[in-house]
Amino acid sequence: MCARRRGAIVLPLLSLLFLVGCADTEPGSASPTGHSEDMNTPTGESSPGGSREGSSLEQMDPCSLLDGAELNRFGEFGPGEYRDYGTGRNCRWQADRDGASEKVPLVDLIIEDEAGVDVLPDLGGGLQTGKAGSGRSIVRTSNEDGCVVAMAVGESARVDVIVSMVELDSACSITDELVDIIDEKLPLG
Repeated sequence: MCARRRGAIVLPLLSLLFLVGCADTEPGSASPTGHSEDMNTPTGESSPGGSREGSSLEQMDPCSLLDGAELNRFGEFGPGEYRDYGTGRNCRWQADRDGASEKVPLVDLIIEDEAGVDVLPDLGGGLQTGKAGSGRSIVRTSNEDGCVVAMAVGESARVDVIVSMVELDSACSITDELVDIIDEKLPLG
């Protein structure tokens, strides 16, 4: 029974990641729908642009974008697991759980070097546009499995922040907090 339940959870998540990873082949563009005002992240002090402009997204390891202290406010996470993913690079962190029925977040970061936020597919919850604290464009979509925020890095690259395996409101709240953390670490474009 436990193996069947695990399969029922993992298959929808894999579908979600497949759609996000294949987004560069999907036509369309983001348009403001739903609660786009909720997408505006708090504007705070960001790191000086000069230190980020010199760095390259193509050289960046997605596992370097979050550390244990940043993730542990949402659960007890082990180290990230790196893997090549479609046209990008992925890092996944799974929170430890006390029992099979406990819902704990699954966090994925995908760096897409050749797909901008304008090709992020609508996963069913609409596409909401907004700006991160640095001013970079972000687009959010969700479905019953989780929440995705794509962060623009220039015109044709992005970083997807995906949180799943928890209630949708919680997934989107965690995603928004992670966007704030990661925004300061990404090149401006």
